[in-house]
Amino acid sequence: MLRFAPHRTVIAAGLTNAYSVAVAASGQIFLSANGRLLTLSHGRATPVRGAGSDIGLIAIAQDGEIGYATSTTAVVLRNGKALVVARGLGGPHGSPSRATTRYS
Repeated sequence: MLRFAPHRTVIAAGLTNAYSVAVAASGQIFLSANGRLLTLSHGRATPVRGAGSDIGLIAIAQDGEIGYATSTTAVVLRNGKALVVARGLGGPHGSPSRATTRYS
């Protein structure tokens, strides 16, 4: 995993099947890889949550909520708790950051 600002920097090495990266307003870096949501810090990847299947794109709202989808499920992480907002999906595509609906 590399960062290019202004020079190329290795943020974490040895990750396989990395798919999506998102940066929170706080600067915290999130990554989806091998069916897990991870945070990256000081060259280490720390698991946040397992999904049981590959996680696609990650979106982070300004309030810190994290949204992601697997091949069949859409999830929002709110205050560390997972809220399943949709099941039975057929391979959702696109960026969850475009969503405007809020779930309670």
